[in-house]
Parts: sequence; structure tokens; C-alpha cells
Amino acid sequence: MSRVIIQVGPDRDDALCFRLERGPIPPTDPKPRKLVCSAAQLPTGKPAPPPNGWVREYGRRLWQELTQHPDVRRALSNAAGAPAGQSQSIMFNLLDQRAELYNWEMLCDEGDHFLALERAPIGRIAEQGIDLAGAVPTFTGHLRITAVLSALGVPAEQEWSGLYAAVQAARATGIRVSVTVLVGEEDLLDKISDVAAQDRDLHAVAVPDRGTDVLRAITDSRPHVLHFFCHGAADQGQPRLLLATGQDVERQAVGPATPSVRLHIEQMRTLLAPLGVWLVVLNCCQGGMAAQEVHSLAHSLAAAGVPAALGMRETVQALAAYEFSRVFYRELLTELGTRLARPAAGVVDRDIDWPHILNAPRAALVESYSDDATTFGEWTLPVLYTRLDPFQVRLAAQVWDTGPEEPAPPVAGPPGLTSDGVTMAIVAALLNRLPADTPPDAVAELRRLAGAPPPGPGGPADAPAGAT
Repeated sequence: MSRVIIQVGPDRDDALCFRLERGPIPPTDPKPRKLVCSAAQLPTGKPAPPPNGWVREYGRRLWQELTQHPDVRRALSNAAGAPAGQSQSIMFNLLDQRAELYNWEMLCDEGDHFLALERAPIGRIAEQGIDLAGAVPTFTGHLRITAVLSALGVPAEQEWSGLYAAVQAARATGIRVSVTVLVGEEDLLDKISDVAAQDRDLHAVAVPDRGTDVLRAITDSRPHVLHFFCHGAADQGQPRLLLATGQDVERQAVGPATPSVRLHIEQMRTLLAPLGVWLVVLNCCQGGMAAQEVHSLAHSLAAAGVPAALGMRETVQALAAYEFSRVFYRELLTELGTRLARPAAGVVDRDIDWPHILNAPRAALVESYSDDATTFGEWTLPVLYTRLDPFQVRLAAQVWDTGPEEPAPPVAGPPGLTSDGVTMAIVAALLNRLPADTPPDAVAELRRLAGAPPPGPGGPADAPAGAT
């Protein structure tokens, strides 16, 4: 699938501008155009009840703004008119925090078609602080999902049912999917444990009472997909996830209670990209805790090197969160089952285009709760952040994992390294950027983690031999 990339960032006068960065037809006019309307000047659905057609009006005004640039107008028109089966993803490369405040997902063309619903998937790009060029993970036939189900006051059973149904459907097509679940509700934990007794690729444990133990459980499960069903909030603009333990649930049954486990952004940034996680889903719902800033957590995770991170721009009703998750995982695992099929022989690299997986869940929200996308804005709440370049997975037929009877070999090397080489690639990238006065002991340790020999006469800047 081809991509249209529209860059949005500041000019020399600190005004927000935009231009076509990449597209199927190369840009011919590199000069950026200013965004005339600020995000605060565009229509909103507040206060309730929302004005009729406000989503459509927002999307129309975005279209009018963006199509003032000839390159962008041509790219958007081509994407909106692409035949079925030849859709193009529209990605907004956001180089300024102010650009995050625009609801790009509402983009509506001149024929009153919402691109993210009908024509072209829409996603966001987060500028990366780590160069991951060449870090292509190897998939060997065993997809691992870890789900943390812990939203205080909001039952997670329906969330779990939708996820597990998608897993079972994917398994029926031949892909091996294992699931690790961290559960805050004791009753639900018992139900999942009963199922796990008959499912060797399902493991359920209680949510630990410390954030470090939650992160350790995630690390031990080595997920490709990491899902959170919880509450989100922010301290002085710093987003965090709020997880409830079994004791929190018991306390709430007799009086006021708050989630006792907090995962802060820095804890997650330092863990998830080196761990080799492909996708993080933050399905943070409404239930007494604000999810504001959680979309910024998704942005931060993508900027830290996670290939894709999905968050909600605002709080979402629990029923809508359930429906979104049910359809999203159905679409995700169908896509991965197709893209990650075992090659006949040798090694094959496959692209995974995350944005178009969101089209069906968005449409399901509209169909289930309103049937009027022009006024019902909840379908635009999920926002997806990715890298600038498409995510690739390497498939190696000769090391394919055929099932539970043949588990993947234990991870070799120092603690924290993954078998797919992503961590080694990150360390190698850091080695290439070390200053000349880096202590020799630090260089030697980084080379050890990257699988490289001791430094040669060239000093810290020498490329680590053998690192990929």
C-alpha cells in the first residue's frame, strides 16, 4: 500500500505550516503553506448535545486548508479517488506539539466523504529520537499478545471476550497466537484461568501491586502486541496509565477507591522499544478517570521507537471501547495472519501497514452507536502513531515455530536482549553516535550488548562488527 505523507511543523516565524513530504507522485512545490486556522478555531462537539454536522464541518475546513497547497491537493484528491483495493494511507508527520491538537482523522473531501471511514486510512507519524534503520525483527510463526485488563469500576469481561474471540479465529487460519493476561478483577481472572487450563497458549495472572512487577511480567512475556484496558491520566502534562489490583476492586465494592498501580511514560519508553514490541494499544475508557494526554503517551512511545502505538484522544465510553477493541483485533489478526504466513522457503520481508486496520473499527463505532458520522465524533477518538517508514517483519521459513509442542528456544545473550535482534540494532545505533570522550568501559559494555568485538584502534565511533 502506498503512502501520502503530509508534514506539519513550524516555520522560521514559529507558525504552523504544511507541505507534501512524500507521495506516489513526487512533490513539485517544496514551499510550505501556513495553517490559517488554529485547532481552537475549528468546530467542536461541546457542549452536549453536539451541533448537527459538526464533524463534517471540521473535516471540510481541514480539506479546504490543506488543498491550498497544490502538491497536497493533488495527493489528497488521488487518495480520495483511489479504486477499491488500491487505497493509499494518508500520514501526518507532526513535528510540533500544536499539530497534535488537530483532528486530522476527521478529514472530509469535497464530496462529503470521510477519508478515514470510506476512502483512505489516516495515521500520524511521531518523530523518532532513536535511529532504527535496519532493525527488522524476525518472526518465526509464533505471535505473542499481552493484555493488561485493569480499569477500576469498568468490567473487563466484554473486552476480554472480543480479544479472545479474535485470537481463536486467527488460530483457526493456522497462525499460532499465545496470550498472556494480567487481570485486575478476581472473578474474571478465575474465568480466564479455567479456559487456560484447556489452552496451553493462554496464561492468566493477577495484576501485581507494583508497577515494576507489572513491567517485569510484560518483559517476561515478550509480546509483539501489548494491550492496555485501563484508565489514563496526566500529572503536569506527563501521561500515565492507572491499573487496579484485586485489592483495589475489593475496596471499591465497599467505598471510594483509586487504582494503586501507576505506569509513567519514562518507565514505558525505556522498556517497550528495546523489548521489540510491534504495537501498543491504549484502550483507555471512561469510568471516573480522565484519559486526557494518553494520545500523547502513544506519540511518545512511537517517538521512542515502538513501531506503532494507538491511543484515545479523549475519554471513551466503555461500550464504545469494547466495540472498538472487538473489531480492531479481528481486523488486526486477520491482517497479521495474511501478512505473516510462512514463506515457502528462505527469508522474506513483509510490510505491515497499520493505519488501514482502523477503518473497520471506526465504521463499527458509527454503525453501533449513531449511524451519523457527521455528528457522532467518537469514531475519530482512536489515533495511531507510527514511524516515518513502513514497518517491516522478516519471515524465515527454516526457523518456523510449529506449535506448543515445539516452544521457541530460550533467549540467548545478556538479560533483556530479544531473539529478533531489535535491541542489538538499537545499541548499535547508539554506538555510532557516541562522543569521542565516552569512557572505554562504557563503550566495551555497549559493544558486548550489540554482539560486537572489543573496540579497535578507531575508537568509539567504529561501527560494531556483526551488528544488524
